[in-house]
Amino acid sequence: FKEGNFEEAAKWYTKGIEENPEGPILYNNRAACYLSMQKFAQAESDATRSITRGATAKAHNRLARAIAGQGGRSAEALNNFQ
Repeated sequence: FKEGNFEEAAKWYTKGIEENPEGPILYNNRAACYLSMQKFAQAESDATRSITRGATAKAHNRLARAIAGQGGRSAEALNNFQ
């Protein structure tokens, strides 16, 4: 991820999720990859999964950015920033 290879990082996070589907961190990190690739629907899905498994400020931030990136839902995005 740090090297900017978001596609490859997302694949590794997916493998980790297959091993531990209940852990929130891998979903949150994969959401970050999807945001960097402007795959906002996938980022929203993963951020939501992360939140349901243990809410963090980062997950809420990523969810808000994913929603905002899809356009037309600015009030919903703002609610996740607060």
